[in-house]
Amino acid sequence: MAVSPSVRIKYIFLTFLRTYYSGHPKYTWTQNPKDSKIIIADKFATELGIAAMRPTIVLDRGSISWSNMYRNEALPSKDELEFPQLNKEYRFSYSLTDELQSSITLNVMAKRPFEADEIANEVFINLTGYRE
Repeated sequence: MAVSPSVRIKYIFLTFLRTYYSGHPKYTWTQNPKDSKIIIADKFATELGIAAMRPTIVLDRGSISWSNMYRNEALPSKDELEFPQLNKEYRFSYSLTDELQSSITLNVMAKRPFEADEIANEVFINLTGYRE
């Protein structure tokens, strides 16, 4: 079964955050929500009752669209477009690579405002450091 780009995007961000917070000394994340000191989940998988009890990071993915920025491509020349018989091998090996663009919003919530700010700053610093 193929996984959609939407699910893959969410998986990358959630896995990164869960991995980071699984070893955190203060806000330790575990798979069991009852034992976890922080909730890290997609907006469609978060129970508000549990999220209200401890600090929470909720991922919200925006719309996805094509960027129309082609990468690593040797696009055909004008002659190849007008006279494709000049280079038959090129026509059979040609591939188009495009990128998808989307926004990711990480909503950080906590009962105490300074806690939410502390977590949001930590998330920003780590995402910046590992963005490549």
